[in-house]
Amino acid sequence: MNEDEHKLTHAEIVGLLPAAYRIKGDKADYAKRYDDILKIIRSYLEAHRNEELRDGETGIKAFLQPRQGSPALDWRTVAHDRPDLAVWALEMGLATLNNRAFEALEKSGQFAEVLDLKRYLMPGLGSEVLQIVKEQDRE
Repeated sequence: MNEDEHKLTHAEIVGLLPAAYRIKGDKADYAKRYDDILKIIRSYLEAHRNEELRDGETGIKAFLQPRQGSPALDWRTVAHDRPDLAVWALEMGLATLNNRAFEALEKSGQFAEVLDLKRYLMPGLGSEVLQIVKEQDRE
């Protein structure tokens, strides 16, 4: 999007900053309250497995919906049974680094392979995050 596509002027956009900053604080407060309420509802539903909560007046209901996560590949078994297939999958970009596991192995200091692998680490895909802060908050 170039500057000609903006419908607001620079001054009007700058004028939105104080409201955005205030709303940011409210959003965090509401998010905490929402999370606290969800914990209570989830706890009840986990204790009453086949039950659904329903507010008859508003028609709002809550229930636990089973979901299956993304499939995982058993890399150890693939590497053992079919090393050629493991190499092919790696070359095709089908594996990603589990950073937590990598850092735990690195911290343990027990595996020289971690040092060998570190040579091949490259930056991950990055993104930009919009920050709205007061000047004194920037420290």
